[in-house]
Amino acid sequence: MSLNSVLERLPAELHKEIASYLVASNSTKSIRSPASICKRCFNILAPFAVQTYRSSEIPKERSQSHNRNLQFLHHIAISHPELVRHVQTLNLHDWGLKSDGTESGLAIRDDEWPVYKRLVDETFPSEGESEIRKQWVKLLEEKWEDALMALLLAVCTNIRTLIYRIPK
Repeated sequence: MSLNSVLERLPAELHKEIASYLVASNSTKSIRSPASICKRCFNILAPFAVQTYRSSEIPKERSQSHNRNLQFLHHIAISHPELVRHVQTLNLHDWGLKSDGTESGLAIRDDEWPVYKRLVDETFPSEGESEIRKQWVKLLEEKWEDALMALLLAVCTNIRTLIYRIPK
């Protein structure tokens, strides 16, 4: 009997208990591996994997074709929107910084624009807010990281803890 089949047969309560210990140890990365075992494990463990998001510095030598902050937003708001409600902590201390201290700039791929425009439209659905939507999309197009941060904050409505850097 393989380890995968044993894990798959554990009751959901045990999966959740294991995940709570992993999250408590500040290790949501440890959840990703067992969450990928099967669909059932993913459904049980994925909410724990997104409970806390930590932005990180981007290595200065690495080109930023698709930054991690954008990937997280895409994952919780587009690929798995059922996970958005589980995000409780956003640690944005290193948001938009490269390891050399310079700003990173936003890199949204051309094929992703319709998705992010739709997210902005869903955030401000009324006609009276059309000017806000236009301005927000314009800032995203101009690669403003703060526009992405605002979108992340607007989408994650159950945040209990927000950690961010105060500009110098």
